Amino acid sequence: MKEKSLVIVISLAKSHIHYCKALIASIEHYGIENQVIVLKDGDFNIKSIENKENVTVISTKEINTYHDLKLTGLLTKINLCFLPEMGLVYDYYLHMDADSIITSSDFKAKLENLKNDFYILQGKSLDYHDEKLAKLFNNFAFKPTSFEEVQFDLKHLWYFSSGHFIMSKGLIKPIKHYLTQYRDELNTGFSKQTRFKFGDQGFFNFVVNILSFQNELEVKAVNNGIYGKEDEAKYQKLNIDAVKEKTSTEVDFIHYTGPSRKPFLKAHNFGNVLYFFNKEFYKNSWVFYTENQLRIIKYFYQFYKKRIILKKRTLLKTQV
Repeated sequence: MKEKSLVIVISLAKSHIHYCKALIASIEHYGIENQVIVLKDGDFNIKSIENKENVTVISTKEINTYHDLKLTGLLTKINLCFLPEMGLVYDYYLHMDADSIITSSDFKAKLENLKNDFYILQGKSLDYHDEKLAKLFNNFAFKPTSFEEVQFDLKHLWYFSSGHFIMSKGLIKPIKHYLTQYRDELNTGFSKQTRFKFGDQGFFNFVVNILSFQNELEVKAVNNGIYGKEDEAKYQKLNIDAVKEKTSTEVDFIHYTGPSRKPFLKAHNFGNVLYFFNKEFYKNSWVFYTENQLRIIKYFYQFYKKRIILKKRTLLKTQV
């Protein structure tokens, strides 16, 4: 039987460049040799990433010319569905948000011998009749009862982060179909006024649940990733020694979402691991230290610049 091909697709915003470098280094560290495609959303220089072996960088401006749907911001990862039109055809597409790192030797093995149509890497099945779970689903995916035109299995809804999943190429056609129907409702930001929440997250949850209800999609929840705000004490096997020795940590990856992002690498939970991979990206230690210091300076410059601007606006309003 012919081995099925898989590509790793990373969605990248300007503020996540240092995370993306750590992610690419972690891919290399664990000997994952699949092609990597970085979907760059915005105008910024990432030549050091472009020069990496097996890495192809595609800007959202470039890929948006294939569909003219303005899939940027929180809709960036939907561009994955248009990669085949650019000649980038694979059996499976693994998506990872740039603010992630792979942390276990187990992950490579899980990318081999894929059989299902869709793999949830951060998520689970839930019963919408549970009030607390329904509120969670409404706030971070979509409200099923607001879509009278489609049906769902409310006792068994798939809920997952759109940051990390594996989909077969067979899903591309139905995703495009629903995209043409609902594009006007998809927001590039965090608007709460739309039926789809968190941009593409609500949309991907929507399509997967429709296809699953119609028995057109075989879903498997792996759910071996954690968020960066998790307590290190709960994951004793996830430590810098296990990572360096490339042994199993029982955690496939760490996803650093907003509440867990910090300006200093070592200040993060599992900071030694993040620092290790960010440094591993560079062949020259001096370049790593220089770029890291410049990034921190820029971070605080932008932080205080925003604070000053907001303070001035507040003062001007009180004087009127």
